[in-house]
Amino acid sequence: MTRGFGCGALALALLALAGCIPAPTMGSGAFRDAEAATRKLQRGVSTQDDVEHLLGAPNGEGAAQFWNEAAPRAVWYYEDDRASETTLRLDGVHTNYRQQILFIFFKGKTFDGYLWSDVSVPAKGR
Repeated sequence: MTRGFGCGALALALLALAGCIPAPTMGSGAFRDAEAATRKLQRGVSTQDDVEHLLGAPNGEGAAQFWNEAAPRAVWYYEDDRASETTLRLDGVHTNYRQQILFIFFKGKTFDGYLWSDVSVPAKGR
């Protein structure tokens, strides 16, 4: 019986210790700040090569057609997911999560604008 208690106490001590040491920041995307990256692009001047040089190859690409346009335009998709300050606690895993999604629009092969979403939330899992 004492042996079982010792193993349980050791497990709880390890969990408590793990909560004191945050994991490093982990990320998936090519950019850390879409706003800073897009400031370097000039609408009607920058090209697809300029965008790829700045942000790397897109995570995906497609086309979009707006209601007031006759033809669809090319769209590149970028995503950056980051988890930081991840800790293991008795009630589960806690982390700060940030997701950025960036759509780059082209008219022909020229940069014509972007749509950027940035969401930062504390997250918890069990």
